[in-house]
Amino acid sequence: MAKYVTESGKKVVTLIPGDGIGTEVTAAAQRLVQAAGVAIQWDHQVAGGDAFRTGVHSGVPVATLDSIRRSRVVLKGPLETPVGFGDKSERGSRAGRARMIVRALAAHLRGRAGGEVPR
Repeated sequence: MAKYVTESGKKVVTLIPGDGIGTEVTAAAQRLVQAAGVAIQWDHQVAGGDAFRTGVHSGVPVATLDSIRRSRVVLKGPLETPVGFGDKSERGSRAGRARMIVRALAAHLRGRAGGEVPR
């Protein structure tokens, strides 16, 4: 898979602001990245409560998963599972989504660190 980089050379990173405090946390992290001078283009996506309320039973829309697969790195704020949304098997899939996000982030870091990041 080719690196997900803009024509101007910025690395595209999937941004899932999250719900509640998540938006504040990710905004602060974005300011830190900007202050560090890292050239990033944020690809804003949704997940969690907003996705559940629009009928996405997993809480993660296909567009969000596609963005993560392309960018191979994501900044994600805390997500809610609203009361009355998702059954036990869907809530259990949160761990699977988290593993996928961590794997995507680890793959990116391994590439940056010369393979030194544990699997």
